[in-house]
Amino acid sequence: MRRLNQILQIKTDGEGLLVNAQSGILGNELQSRLNAQGYELMHVPASLDISTLGGWIATKSFGQLSTLYGGIADQAATAK
Repeated sequence: MRRLNQILQIKTDGEGLLVNAQSGILGNELQSRLNAQGYELMHVPASLDISTLGGWIATKSFGQLSTLYGGIADQAATAK
């Protein structure tokens, strides 16, 4: 799973930002890559450095520092 660590697409529209990323990307890597492009992850679990996007979704992660934006389920969208 760790090799599935790419951001496939970053898309902005009038309503917000959509990031299409692979499930094995580590939280700190996703955060760094988004920050480099001027964006913020807004999901900050205590395990950010060692947990993956797929793990967050599988466990319905709710970051201790992300209460304003809700858990990962509130931020994730299903691809159509």
